[in-house]
Amino acid sequence: MNHRGWFFLIHILKKTKEYNDLVDFLFRLYGDRSNTEELANDIRIFCRSLDGIRNLRYLFEEHDLRVKDSKDADKLMELIQNLADNTRVWANNGYTPGEMEEMRYGK
Repeated sequence: MNHRGWFFLIHILKKTKEYNDLVDFLFRLYGDRSNTEELANDIRIFCRSLDGIRNLRYLFEEHDLRVKDSKDADKLMELIQNLADNTRVWANNGYTPGEMEEMRYGK
């Protein structure tokens, strides 16, 4: 594996603040750390693919994820979007969507 490949591998395995925020929220919903970590990691994998975030409902069904109310649903989607915006994507040469936006629009 070349230098770029190792760099990318290290960064995709890194548990970021956004990932930890999602884990904490899911733990409050599930109450089971094992299921929480598994679901959060699956969500992170979905976020790495270009169309993954659009297909999350299948993942939610597989994990039987249920939210109490629209407030929790909105917060969950906010956390997932934040994770997706800050997840390194191979198709972006290892850049996050947020970094790509900054490069494109200079924000």
